[in-house]
Amino acid sequence: MNWSSLIVFFALGLIGLWVAYSFLNKKGLYLFSFLALVFSMLIYPAIMFEQTITMNTVLMPLVYLSLLTCYKKYGKEECIKMFTLGIIIISSMFIINFLQSAYMDASSGYQIYLTWENIGRFISTLLAFVVASIVTFIFANKVTLEKTNYEWVKNAIYLTLACVVDGVIFTVLSSMGIVAFGSILLNILIKIVLYVAIAVALGFFEKYLNRHFAVKVVEHKTKKEEATDEVKEEKTEEDKKQSKEKAKKEDNDEDINYENI
Repeated sequence: MNWSSLIVFFALGLIGLWVAYSFLNKKGLYLFSFLALVFSMLIYPAIMFEQTITMNTVLMPLVYLSLLTCYKKYGKEECIKMFTLGIIIISSMFIINFLQSAYMDASSGYQIYLTWENIGRFISTLLAFVVASIVTFIFANKVTLEKTNYEWVKNAIYLTLACVVDGVIFTVLSSMGIVAFGSILLNILIKIVLYVAIAVALGFFEKYLNRHFAVKVVEHKTKKEEATDEVKEEKTEEDKKQSKEKAKKEDNDEDINYENI
């Protein structure tokens, strides 16, 4: 495919994330991540500057944006669930592709379907996704980025880190022994430039998405916090009841004193 396909799929990805998150909130993030991961491994790569650029380049940043949004809005536990879902999806796609390739190999007698070039990108995608997600989570927990007050800058830095780590691991593992070392470096350089541009754009988009289109977004609360809130509500009701009884008793005492006088 032509490199313009990357722009088309990136635009479609943005619209898809906006629609999913706006109307389904947390479920929308799960649904979008599922579809983005599947499409990133099914759609054929594009050619840019005579280099093969996979759809991971434009779709994986959107997956990491979904993880970042989930982490910020629904908490660490929910983000880990989405991360686990991503691992399951990539692993399932790898198994399906492997079984399909094995069947085609047995029926046609050719060995081409089981080469590293054809199935290596699935393994590379899984390892790159796991490492990039873990590195980004650790970075987000350890580094608060207090020097900047702009939220979009922080988002862009987190997304750039995730995308660059993902892109480098994926490119090296999927191309090693198949493509010349110079081509691998050029491919990595092109991806880094694209990732920085995409991360900056998504940094603004995340802020815009949450401010204008997130419907009924509920901030994450732990079970302990929810229990504490319930106790507080019960105490408030009790206090109100006691206050009414106390006020009523005081009024009765005043009436009795008045009658005695």
